[in-house]
Formats: sequence, structure tokens, C-alpha cells
Amino acid sequence: MSQPQFFKFFETRIQNPSIFQQIFFNRFNQKRFINVHPDCLIIYEYGMKLTRLYKKYKPTYKDGLFDFIRHMVYLCTSFYWMYVLKNSVYCVIPVLVTGLLQVKTFIIFHDCGHMSYTPNKTLNYVIGIISGILIATPFSWKLGHAVHHVTNGNRENKYEHHANETVFHTVQQYKNMSYPRRKIYAFVRHPLIFFTIIPFVKFTIGYRFHALRFRKRKTLGKINPVFIIADQIINNVGFISLYYWTYIQGIFIHFTAVATLATSIGIMLFHCQHTFNPSYAGDNNSWNNKDSSVIGSSFIKIPWFLKYFTGHIEYHHAHHLNSKIPHYFLGDFHDDVVMYTDLFDNVPTMTLMDCLSNLKYTLYDDKLGKYVTFPSTYE
Repeated sequence: MSQPQFFKFFETRIQNPSIFQQIFFNRFNQKRFINVHPDCLIIYEYGMKLTRLYKKYKPTYKDGLFDFIRHMVYLCTSFYWMYVLKNSVYCVIPVLVTGLLQVKTFIIFHDCGHMSYTPNKTLNYVIGIISGILIATPFSWKLGHAVHHVTNGNRENKYEHHANETVFHTVQQYKNMSYPRRKIYAFVRHPLIFFTIIPFVKFTIGYRFHALRFRKRKTLGKINPVFIIADQIINNVGFISLYYWTYIQGIFIHFTAVATLATSIGIMLFHCQHTFNPSYAGDNNSWNNKDSSVIGSSFIKIPWFLKYFTGHIEYHHAHHLNSKIPHYFLGDFHDDVVMYTDLFDNVPTMTLMDCLSNLKYTLYDDKLGKYVTFPSTYE
């Protein structure tokens, strides 16, 4: 096997540790190491370290169920205090806490979509559907999200998916728009609108019709229309019932504030996970999963007292490297990779202040190869 072939082989197989290890065991036993290129031996040892870590941090029933039960206890407690204090000025405290907890609920839902929250597929579906009702997101969301993982940063992908899901156009595309459309886009993409009103509308209203997106949307596999429709009905009924229950309990406005806060924080986090400079952008020939993970995904330094609420998704580079690692192991996985390899040495690292600053990026400049704001398009 030539060196370029080996690198390509390594890149495509590293995402499946069992296959990766089996093939290496068969092809590169000790007797054949004499005739293997030295760089290949380095990558082999490198790959074996990652393979061991992938196996070490597989989802478990104990950790998954403990995480879910604990979170439900926290969430129910915050709802209780939101109800008790609903007529008091102090209700702002449980509203803020519940909003943060709902971000964590989405992380649980997200892991279930990757089938990485527990070892059992059916259990992941059940927990995913339940948590999906709490955050107003149909479980079929996972189909589109899977495409994001194989297209992040690829501007020519075959799925016709946005290379960046929060920056939709390049500078040239923006300039080519008609004047009215340009004004509308500038209004919608203003940070005060895009990270507050738009997320709430998308989750509470847009996702009520999420099934319609699959009429023409390309996915990684075949779409089961029965699953899509049933999932949409279950989520809509559950979501409407939840909102009606909050109305009966007199906390409708409170829960609306919770949803607004949670969706805003979630979209801000998602934006900063892939929108920064220097940026990562490739085409079908240059794009690969490793670069998309360690160059095109960020590591956000979250203060310790917020880490529970973000569910370790700040280690987004680690998540994109292997989405089968559950969020409750991402921090430990990151630390071990840093200890045993240099894979994460050049991962884009951001602080919360960096994240706030990056919210201004609204367009991608092909000529400069970076994200820019609206004013720069007139220079």
C-alpha cells in the first residue's frame, strides 16, 4: 500500500474503530512491518491510541441513565420553583436556571440522535423523543444533523447542504441579491434578531412543520416516511400539551421566556462552534473529516459553573472527530487525546468573549477566506 493510499485508508476507517483495528491486525502484523513506510508505522501507532480511546469512552447504561435521571430531577425541581415563585419577582431565578437546563436537555437529545447516549438503540429513541418534546424538536432532526457532520466546511458537498448552518451566503452572493432581498437578509441576520427571535420562532413554529423539509432534502440514507410523520405528530402533540399545561399552571409566560433563553443560547453556541477566523472551508477534493473536526470545529472554554448546562459540547472538535462518544465523556476523551497525541494541538480555542465577538459574522468572503460582517461588503 502506497503512502497516499495509506493516508486515505486511515482517514476513512478511523471513524469505525472495530473495522479499523481488525483490518490493521490482518494487514500489518509484525512480520510485515519491515516493509512498511515509516510514516505509516507512526500513523498506525497513532490510530491504535485513538482506537483504544474510542473503546474506552463508549456509552454505558450506568452513565447514560444516571445522567438522564439526574437531569430530569433537576429539571422538575426548577419547574416546581418556577411555579411556586410565579407571582414573585424572584421567579427570574428559576426561569434562568430552567433555561440553562433546557440547553442540557438539547445535548441529551442530540446524543440520542447520534445513538451515543446509551448502548441501546431503542432506549436512545425513547429518551430522544421525550427530550425532543421538552425542547420542541422532532427526533427526525437527527437526519439533517447527520448531514451536517459530513459536510461541515465543504462548500461543494453533494448533499447541497450549507457548509456553515448559521452563515448562509458569501459576500458575492449577498452583493448579487436584489436590493429588497439584501435588506431583508441584513435584517434577519442582525445578531439581535438572529440570536433571539429567530431561534424561538424556528423551534416553536418552524419545527411544527419539520417533516415537510424531507420532501426534497438529501440525507445519508433512505427516509422512512412513516417514521417522519409519526415522529412529527408525537412531537407536535407533546409540545402543544406541554405548553397547554404551562398555561393551566399559570407559567405560560415563564416557560416562553425559558424557551427563548434556551434556544438563543443554543444557536449562539452552535454558531461559535464553526464560525471563527481563520476559517475552515474546502471542496470535495480537499475536505476530510479530520480537518473538519480539528480545524473546522472549535474548543470553547466554558467556566466550570456552566459546564453542566452546556453538557461538554464545548469540546466540539472532539465530538466531530467521533460522534459516537457521549457528551458525558467528551471532556475526559479530550484530555486523554491531548495527553497521548498532538491531534488537538491546533484546534481553534475560544473564550466566551470571543464567542460574543464572533456573533457579528454574517457572511463568508471567498477572496479573503474568512467570515466577515455586513459593513465590510461595502469597502
